[in-house]
Amino acid sequence: MEYVQLGRAGVRVSRLCLGSMNFGGRTDEETAIAIINEALEAGINFIDTANVYGRGVSEQIVGKALAENGRRDEVVLATKAVAAMGDGQNDHGASRYHLMRACEDSLRRLRTDRIDLYYLHVVDLTTPMDEILDTLDTLVKQGKILYVGTSKWPPTLIMEGLALADAHGLPRFVAEQPPYQMLDRGIENELVWMCMRQGIAICSWGPLAYGLLSGRYRKGEPPYEGGRFANAKPGDVHTDGGGARCAPGRVRPCLAAQPTGSYLGDYRSGQPRPPSLDDQVNRAGVDRGGVGEGGRNRAAGPVCQQLL
Repeated sequence: MEYVQLGRAGVRVSRLCLGSMNFGGRTDEETAIAIINEALEAGINFIDTANVYGRGVSEQIVGKALAENGRRDEVVLATKAVAAMGDGQNDHGASRYHLMRACEDSLRRLRTDRIDLYYLHVVDLTTPMDEILDTLDTLVKQGKILYVGTSKWPPTLIMEGLALADAHGLPRFVAEQPPYQMLDRGIENELVWMCMRQGIAICSWGPLAYGLLSGRYRKGEPPYEGGRFANAKPGDVHTDGGGARCAPGRVRPCLAAQPTGSYLGDYRSGQPRPPSLDDQVNRAGVDRGGVGEGGRNRAAGPVCQQLL
């Protein structure tokens, strides 16, 4: 396994990151724990979850697995907040009121005393940036979180946060988590270059486009049973979180076409069965060149891609 710095931060993480969005849902607890243990044995030391995954169930499973195997301190553990966790007026968002409670709740579900990387899961334009960063600063000073990041944020908003952080000595974003796959390469327009310049890690998710590029969907053949597109018909269009339009049955997938360079390193893995994880770890072990190769870009570059 290859290990790199998380952007410009000092902490080192594996190129592969285990994602857990399906844990407690499509992937039952027993299988999820087996996947976590296999990932650790394969050298993955980076695990990603979120409070909104299964409304806390995924965090509970990850916390249980790390408590049972006693390997919590070997892992860089990431989770997220901001997305809605209830129907109340303050059950979502990046306000001080919500983030403080959300962090405490995640710590309890994860059975840990700190969150190593705390993502702002989605954009909240109603909360002032100074309130967001001041709240994160409080959590850092309390020792409840170590690093902060963003997910699906536009470059302009990330830069606003960085400028405020640098001006007032507040926590600096060290990672951004955008969708990235061969059907949606929008981050190459601005986000990648901004992250390279600012030393922010790109921990991309969805490289297989929700399984559409997994090799199981073939032109002229019905979607395989049990997949996300099992009920889709040729011509149906699915729009993912990044805006990519995918037509099951009309796309011939190609795993080898995933364009990654040294600044796009991490795979966030979250497959339903351990054999799939093993196969993906082996696939990701291939040295794939591309934009951003070289010592200068590697030093400031992002790290991870999540296989979801």
